[in-house]
Amino acid sequence: MALQPPPPPDPQAGYAPPPPMYASPAAPAVPAPKLSLNQWFRVSPWWHKALVIAPLLLIPIGGLIGGLCGGGMAAGNQAILRSRMGTPAKVWACVGVLLFGSIVFVIAEVLVAVALGQG
Repeated sequence: MALQPPPPPDPQAGYAPPPPMYASPAAPAVPAPKLSLNQWFRVSPWWHKALVIAPLLLIPIGGLIGGLCGGGMAAGNQAILRSRMGTPAKVWACVGVLLFGSIVFVIAEVLVAVALGQG
């Protein structure tokens, strides 16, 4: 069944309502309340915690560079997990952040080692 355009408005009827695709939403979405770190840690599922805490393991491995990369990945994963995406999309996006951040970490470590003459 092909979609047909709406009939033209009757000029004698006055104002024609907009087509349904341009109608305003019924009500704005209410944002989720912001949780403190303690509240988030209590109410989040285990896999949320794992995806946020796993990047922080770079801190003891990589020092300052590991802390920067790990902190950035943890913050990115936290933002993704608080978004309105579906669960599989959240998991894959977080895994992508972990992979990308790990590659950035390795490249940064190699560049620092080469700059210091250790590579």
